[in-house]
Amino acid sequence: MGTDFNGLPDAGALTGAEVVAVQRGTGEGSTLRTTIAAILAIAGSGAQTGDTLVSARNPGAGWLRLGTVYSQSAYPALYGLVGLIGDVPPGRNWAAQTPTSGISTAINDACWVTDKIAVAVGNNVVWRTTDGGVNWVQITVTGNLLAVARASSTVVIACGQAGVVLRSVDSGATWTAVSSGTTNALRTITVFTASRIYLTGDSSTGRLSTDGGSSFGAGAAAMADARRTVRFSASVAVAFANTGTSAARTTDGGATWTAITVPSFSNVRGACAFDEARAIAVSSTGVVLRTIDGGTTWTSSTLAGVTTTQAGVVRTSALGAVIVTTSGTSYYSFDAGASWTAISTALTNATAAFAIEDTTAVAVGNGVQFRSLPEYSYDSGTQFITPSLAGIGAGLTGYIKA
Repeated sequence: MGTDFNGLPDAGALTGAEVVAVQRGTGEGSTLRTTIAAILAIAGSGAQTGDTLVSARNPGAGWLRLGTVYSQSAYPALYGLVGLIGDVPPGRNWAAQTPTSGISTAINDACWVTDKIAVAVGNNVVWRTTDGGVNWVQITVTGNLLAVARASSTVVIACGQAGVVLRSVDSGATWTAVSSGTTNALRTITVFTASRIYLTGDSSTGRLSTDGGSSFGAGAAAMADARRTVRFSASVAVAFANTGTSAARTTDGGATWTAITVPSFSNVRGACAFDEARAIAVSSTGVVLRTIDGGTTWTSSTLAGVTTTQAGVVRTSALGAVIVTTSGTSYYSFDAGASWTAISTALTNATAAFAIEDTTAVAVGNGVQFRSLPEYSYDSGTQFITPSLAGIGAGLTGYIKA
């Protein structure tokens, strides 16, 4: 993905060399996500309210910094365009929901597929929502499904007991059985890339697909009893045993695994990575394992009041995560797992959780559903925050036209 900035016109007093990019406002009241392909070289055509600019110096009057709080009354046109943006990620506060048509069977795992579509899996069942959890539709399948993962916006993979593997190519609407080549239980799914997918299971089972889950062949075994995996990149992942101090790490997309030792834990329930260096894994007893070097070494801490982390951990933002418990105290972190704060709402009987990053987090179970939304660190009655722009280089600052 790329674009050509040759001949970029001047924007007011700025010189062409100082102007990096300008993009027209979208009019959407959400975090502005700018891609290179979307950047428009319109600096010389007259800036309009909502245009964004990345510059080496302040462009002057009429331009406001991105990611900054301003008065609604001082900039009514811009406020009307961007609306209110939650700058605190979801995960801190939760509310029980009663969907119009909710999940009514036991659930083992869940994942998001698109910004509105999610699926949850259990014994001979897939539940699917296309409206963010307002309504769920029950789909009968064959197999006790233990794990489900998104390979793309259309391809979803599920696996479970007796080596069952199901694949959907229409965002979870319909499912087709895929031969796994094993009758051992398959418990984890690692999506290295959209085409390279690795399954781990009981009795040193490893199954590898290089065609997006259309077929699976023998793969190197991560370990004898792998229960959870966490992916750092297209080639690096770590697999955890059920209990003890055993784990394994791959740096070649699951082709080979090297045994590593981690602090003692019992019944690992979930894991998530924040980037290529930082990740966490959570056990049912409240032990949290954390790495800051891509899974090479791990440290541990124990959270008080955790009774059962059946639902494990779900990443909610770039640095945010929530430990969802079936009973007892749940926790959230906004610093990649370095510190944790107890959640006041008990997420009782939630057995699976998923999140659309920076937008919403949902915990579900048999007859229960909870949701957490972004919040405001500012006075949303009188103030607003300008959109943020990721990936701005050192020495550059983002601005938006008021």
